[in-house]
Amino acid sequence: MTGDEDRISNLPDDIVCHILSFLSTVEAALTSVLSKRWRNLFAFTPNLSFDHLEHRNPNSNYKVFRKFVDRVLAVSGNTPVKKFTLFHRHKSDAYRVNRWICDALNRGVSDLDLYLALEYSHSFPLEVFSCKTIVKLKLGTLFGIAMVPENASLPALKTLVLGTIAFYGCAFETLLSACPVLKELTVIGNPWDRKHWEQCRTVSCPTLERLILKCKDSNAPRTITFDTPKLVYMDYSDYVAYEYPTLILNSLVEAKLSLYMGIYTSTSAPTKLINGLRNVEILNLSFETSETLVIKGPLHQHYYDDKYEQVSKSVCECLSGYSFLTSCPVKILEITEYRGSKSDLEQMRHFMEKLPCLELVKVRVAAKPKFPFATEDLQMLLRACKMQLNFLPHQTN
Repeated sequence: MTGDEDRISNLPDDIVCHILSFLSTVEAALTSVLSKRWRNLFAFTPNLSFDHLEHRNPNSNYKVFRKFVDRVLAVSGNTPVKKFTLFHRHKSDAYRVNRWICDALNRGVSDLDLYLALEYSHSFPLEVFSCKTIVKLKLGTLFGIAMVPENASLPALKTLVLGTIAFYGCAFETLLSACPVLKELTVIGNPWDRKHWEQCRTVSCPTLERLILKCKDSNAPRTITFDTPKLVYMDYSDYVAYEYPTLILNSLVEAKLSLYMGIYTSTSAPTKLINGLRNVEILNLSFETSETLVIKGPLHQHYYDDKYEQVSKSVCECLSGYSFLTSCPVKILEITEYRGSKSDLEQMRHFMEKLPCLELVKVRVAAKPKFPFATEDLQMLLRACKMQLNFLPHQTN
């Protein structure tokens, strides 16, 4: 073997195409100048990747990119495509882009990665939702999907990644119901249409095993339902919802929760959520709030016998550790209905001891407290904790 021998050119076409598949299609196209054999070989790689920003230079523009994609797809004909990646941030040409996507679908693509612009809100090709070969689907970013057909079917889809995609109406729920073997779901940004945010947000998938949900919005959602009986891992970051009507998390082993408390979030909401994680073996929990935490209503749900003796436990079992409070930056705690029971006093003690930045406690005592020494006991507790206490006047109707 001589030093000038070209070993690459001696490889069969399928091996060369496999090597070129590790490059973007634009990079692979640079090999077309090597010889007549290499002129179109790059177009037959199993992975096609197009990004129109790669054509932004003094000697190129979007028209060049458009012609390049058209040429590659025309030359390669019906050659099977394993992975198709399209980064298209241009604000026009929706019809042409949809044609490119459908071309990949017709070639049996199994890994589809689309990064499209906002103007595709009402033109996303519905054929994507009836593709029988897609195993992994990534959609992004900042565009909306007006509808998912009722007869949608993605029988092979196992991994779904949504990056800042808005679904209108019940389109998100319809999409999940069309994925009978879905194993992994990643949602970055709020997928629920803001105009319909008062509707129940639902993550329902009987086969889902791994969920990453990072959809912190400007408002706390009214309700969120998790109907995922086979879920093993959850990474959930969002404002605490007002309610969690359904929590089916029977198989959950590891959970990472980064929760944000809204000003008017009910204290029972995170309690129910955490209580729904009773089977978790590994729990990473953190709460973030503003510097003022307002708890509307009583601190604890009380039950009394005929003699007004409290019969409930003093501290909710699901919050008995209160470890998440140590990371809260709350400086002002406001309680709107303090009743003065042993449970209330015990809850207050935990707040005092665990909130590291707390400086001021504002309390409005219930109009008809059942415990005559409610305020005296609280004053003694706050003096012992060296905390400032302000009593708020009763609200009048």
